[in-house]
Amino acid sequence: MVLFLSNCKKPEDIGLNTLPSDDLLGTEFSDTVTIFTTTIREDSLRADELSRVVFGSVRDAVTGLTTSEYYGQVLLSSTPNLIADSTKPRVADSLVLSLAYIGTYGDNAFKPNIHVYRLTEDMHVDSPYYSNKTFQTEVLDQEFTDGLTPYDIAPTTYLHFDSDSTPRLRIRLKDALRDEIFSKNSHTELSSNDYWKAYFKGLHIKIDPVPGNGGALMYFSPTSASTKMTLYYHEDTTAKSYSFTLSSGARVHHTEHDYTGSLVEP
Repeated sequence: MVLFLSNCKKPEDIGLNTLPSDDLLGTEFSDTVTIFTTTIREDSLRADELSRVVFGSVRDAVTGLTTSEYYGQVLLSSTPNLIADSTKPRVADSLVLSLAYIGTYGDNAFKPNIHVYRLTEDMHVDSPYYSNKTFQTEVLDQEFTDGLTPYDIAPTTYLHFDSDSTPRLRIRLKDALRDEIFSKNSHTELSSNDYWKAYFKGLHIKIDPVPGNGGALMYFSPTSASTKMTLYYHEDTTAKSYSFTLSSGARVHHTEHDYTGSLVEP
């Protein structure tokens, strides 16, 4: 038995014999190069219906001052009425905004002054909103925080209200808003979310900018059962409550950067 093996060499000069010697392609290269780059700032980013509620103020020497504010709807958790019909006397006790922590960025020892305002402009859950978007709110002297600032940042402190120990920020809102909402029981405003949103368009939450270096941004879960606005009241001698939800409403973060005096100042 005879076995024949053969091979061939891959041609590397195909076509060279068809070109004149002075018409061959020549190339040059350099193993050193200088690249000049620049950073272009984004005008804005999509910031609606995100998985976190963010607000706060933080400053450092590298990136300057960052402030974030929150705009969002507060919706009925059930209909048709806030409080079931009853012949017993009812008295409103308090109105509290509760936000369940996800985490923080910055200095948790920072004690922010938190302000809550009422929106006067409609929000729509099916509309795209960007980080430079703002909404009209009540005038500044009509804020709803009830004089309990500054607040502690406590993302790991377990609270015990309503049999719920979730770490959360609790902001008591003014009694005037409590009484106004309480008076709408059995009225059209509380018969459906469409009527409610026409009456109560949402909340705007912000804090005072941090005066020096430091500060913090706070992250909260909008879908947590512990994130809510709760109206506490008594029916005769029985303590009761009704909670509004932030979960399915429109929401957006407005963020601003001030690079003055920082390393990245333009």
